Amino acid sequence: MIFLFLLTVPSFAYAQDSAPPVQLSLHLENKNITIDQGQKTEIGFAIKPASIETGIDCGMPDMCGIDPCLCGSADSWGSCSCNGLKKTLPAVKAAAADAGALDVNVQNGKVLVMGIKPGVSTVTVTASLVHFADVSQVVTVQVLANNNKEWVLAAVVFLILIFIFFLCKMFFWRKREQK
Repeated sequence: MIFLFLLTVPSFAYAQDSAPPVQLSLHLENKNITIDQGQKTEIGFAIKPASIETGIDCGMPDMCGIDPCLCGSADSWGSCSCNGLKKTLPAVKAAAADAGALDVNVQNGKVLVMGIKPGVSTVTVTASLVHFADVSQVVTVQVLANNNKEWVLAAVVFLILIFIFFLCKMFFWRKREQK
């Protein structure tokens, strides 16, 4: 009799082997970026939904963890929520296609990208949230060589040294004339 009841209870959860029914929405601020070698930039993103309420499992193996939930307290996806609900946020990760060209990480709701070597590479940003299909987007990053900046810095240092040399020479020349 209980077996017939279980067959008629609709299950809101999906089977472990099948794909989740709903896909997240991921919006990136920029999809094409140009930065100088050694410089950092941020890529902002927005995910929908920004969070969901998921059940807190009571840990009873004979009740919780079974789909559909038998304890009578299921969340919106059919998972047990015997201990209430908790706010669950999406996880975001980012990876560079060429780790030698870009340094990439996610901090404070932004993707941080630093150009290591000149060239064009891509960054894949992936968002995942329980009960939703993962979503990924690709950002193209062009890293410009900063060889000109190094020469300018060297030239400025050289000019400063020449200036100091002439100041010292003038100082000693005046002291010599005073004697």
